[in-house]
Amino acid sequence: IQGRLFVRQLVVDQADSNNSPLEFKAPDGGSNYGKGILFTGNNTAAKQFILSANPDSFYSTEHINLDNTKSYLIAGFPVVSINSLGPTITQSHLKSLGTLNNLEVAGAAILADTLSINKGYLTVSDGTIINANDLALGNSLQNINISTRNITFGLKDAPTASIVINGSLAVGIQNISPDVNFEISGNIRFANRLFAVDSNSPSSGSFKKGDIVWNSNPVETGYVGWVCVTDGTPGVWRGFGQIGVE
Repeated sequence: IQGRLFVRQLVVDQADSNNSPLEFKAPDGGSNYGKGILFTGNNTAAKQFILSANPDSFYSTEHINLDNTKSYLIAGFPVVSINSLGPTITQSHLKSLGTLNNLEVAGAAILADTLSINKGYLTVSDGTIINANDLALGNSLQNINISTRNITFGLKDAPTASIVINGSLAVGIQNISPDVNFEISGNIRFANRLFAVDSNSPSSGSFKKGDIVWNSNPVETGYVGWVCVTDGTPGVWRGFGQIGVE
């Protein structure tokens, strides 16, 4: 046919197999954008699979449903399958993840909110451990452990840990006095000796030789404090540092 062929209806009983690809040829001076495959009828909107521009791509109005044994490929590499991302996927802007079996971070990690560990523990490559029940920071030689009852510095059988505080330290006090570097609200034990404060020597309780009670109400001819000279309940106490009279 040299020219145009107008056919209202064409019925073909048999045709030779098509051995050539389906071709959409752009007209002279035109383009193929907007061309493709249209599925119409049944009072529904047209289903489209067409060539689009900016950038060149195929636009589909419908899902593309692969067999569950197949994957989407780019340059021959699988990028998405039914249950995994391909090994070439190295960058992402994921906003949410489900439950992870394992997580490995090769570079810096920034948490904008709370890190919650429900089971197990988090281990850093240098040995630092964050446990779900306790908090442990450290390595094989030293650590800081925070449990429900205690905060422990260092390991029992490891070399002695050194703790450096650049500033003041308070125990049982919310606002430390500006003229001291160390302040405590109650008694202390130093070199296995008790140091306490009271207005009199003890009349009850168990004490050891060498324990000291400092006088909370010193007066002239009184004592700076009392020292235990014999173990007991309350033990034998003697005053020391008699205060003179001006």
